Amino acid sequence: MARLLLRLTGCRGLLIGGLLLIASSAFAEAVRYVAPAAKGEGTGQDAQNAAAYLNEAFWQEVQGLLAQGPVTVRFLDGVYSGPELNLNGVGHDQHRLTLRGDTSDGAVFSGDTNWYIRLRGSHHITFTDLHFRGPVRSFPIHMQELGSRDRPSHHIRIEDCTFTDMHTVVYGALGVVNGSHHITVRGCTFRGVGLDGRAHMAYNTHGAHHLYYYDNIFEDCTGEYVRFRNGCEHVEVARNIFRSTEPKYNSPFVSMPLFNDVNPGDEI
Repeated sequence: MARLLLRLTGCRGLLIGGLLLIASSAFAEAVRYVAPAAKGEGTGQDAQNAAAYLNEAFWQEVQGLLAQGPVTVRFLDGVYSGPELNLNGVGHDQHRLTLRGDTSDGAVFSGDTNWYIRLRGSHHITFTDLHFRGPVRSFPIHMQELGSRDRPSHHIRIEDCTFTDMHTVVYGALGVVNGSHHITVRGCTFRGVGLDGRAHMAYNTHGAHHLYYYDNIFEDCTGEYVRFRNGCEHVEVARNIFRSTEPKYNSPFVSMPLFNDVNPGDEI
């Protein structure tokens, strides 16, 4: 008996003796909602009952949903003022998590804190239509390993976000460190960043690799705008616009420094 295997959109079919059997193999994307403070019942099921974005139980639920399919978390319009959102070990190898502003310009992170979002060993996450500004001190977004270098953050996309008017930042608008890899930053705007020459718009260091910066705008940084330090490799910086509008922002746009202050040197 001849058998014909058919692939439809999200379905699998088997033709046996003229009878077509179809079974769905795709899961619908789950959508959840967060706000600076809980709304309604705070479940996150819809905009009227958005969860508080720092609610740990909510993020545990999101991790469970990722085992079934992709998940989008929509950040309702408002000011997300901290303390930082910690995403530790969040993500799934086959199903992407998207963190998206509910509108294109209404979800704003701004507060007197060291970080806005910290990723430790998180992966396959996309940030889009989120906006970072204000008196943050260390990094608005920082990604690193969870516990050890064999659990890095990886396959992170940051798209159509803005990092602006952060004149208290000591280290960088974006920190990619300790083996983080396959990080893509595309279509973002970085403008007015840095307390002094130590600050960067994108600080990549300590073995981070496969780093891609495409179609971004970098304007007015007090330190080197995009830095790759100590073991960074497989990097691409393409089709970006770099501007300095005042002499105090005349720092190198792209740098690959070594700080070998011991003998023998310990940076590569």
